[in-house]
Amino acid sequence: MTNIPLKGSERAAMRGARVLAPADPAERLEVTLLVRRRARQDFAARVAACASGLGPSPYLSRDEFAKRHGADAPDLAAVRAFAAAHGLAVEQEDAPRRTVVLSGTVAHFGAAFNVQLHQMSHAGRSYRGRTGAILLPADLDGIVEAVLGLDSRPQASPHCRIRRLAASGAVSYTPIQVATAYGFPNGTGQGQGVAIIELGGGFQLADLDTYFKGLRLSTPSVVAVSVDHATNSPTNDASGPDGEVMLDIEVVGAVAPQANIVVYFAPNTDAGFLDAITTAIHDTTHKRRSRIVVDGAGNDGHGRRISGGGHDGHHGVRGVGRQRVERRRQRRQRSCGLPGLESFRARLRRYQPSGERRQHPQ
Repeated sequence: MTNIPLKGSERAAMRGARVLAPADPAERLEVTLLVRRRARQDFAARVAACASGLGPSPYLSRDEFAKRHGADAPDLAAVRAFAAAHGLAVEQEDAPRRTVVLSGTVAHFGAAFNVQLHQMSHAGRSYRGRTGAILLPADLDGIVEAVLGLDSRPQASPHCRIRRLAASGAVSYTPIQVATAYGFPNGTGQGQGVAIIELGGGFQLADLDTYFKGLRLSTPSVVAVSVDHATNSPTNDASGPDGEVMLDIEVVGAVAPQANIVVYFAPNTDAGFLDAITTAIHDTTHKRRSRIVVDGAGNDGHGRRISGGGHDGHHGVRGVGRQRVERRRQRRQRSCGLPGLESFRARLRRYQPSGERRQHPQ
């Protein structure tokens, strides 16, 4: 049978990475396949409407969206047949998320997708890597849009650092002060939900209690959800991923103290990122989510996009978000007559306590 390269699946080795050895053929792994959606043109029109600022009309509920734009049963059946033919097991199948999770050995996956997997080393960390494109049989061409999880290279790096308190001139601001300076709407977030995507680290409720007590706020409701076997796993290093996790929860909890916060912990891989996003969107247990916060997951820490295929729908949503942020930034500049950063600083001066030198919790 003819094999066809999966568009967008090409991978190059990370700069400076070394091949240590071929991957253990008996190593077991799970791989996520993303299947095409129904009504692609209608979906593209909805994304375009969101990007224009007008919004689609009418809006769809999550159930309606899943029925209209989920995966087709024949496409899922084709993936199941492919898995059976190559000795792979179907661990999970989800039509609304358009995902099928397969499990098997390195040897089975290598043969199924015509890839060579190696144990790689980069920047003191080891991972399972590949180069080149993933090959699919012709009967899956156009059905499968992405194959994620063969390569386990990290997709994000923590950017949070603890600044040392300077002898003079050190000023910091709470999320409430920053929100006020930017004119963030007043409200408690009651009845709303916020999903936060994290690719490592964790939080401890005692630390959150201490932080929100300092702001004279009650600790918000925070629930941790495991994705792809990842869990809330604090490293106790504030300069590592814990700092990012805590900062996300603290900012959301400060500006929307009565919102329900659900933190989705996923592996720091391409499959982990996609599975976290789709799980958060289609979670039937924690349904009241009006916002999704993605932390540090846009690239792999080296300026490269996550690559395992052409998962256009999720890239499209990110693009809409960037356009909205840019429009808000431009409106702020026009209304103030100041560059964005200077506008921010000017507004914050009103909220800086005289002689402030204490570093607020971050």
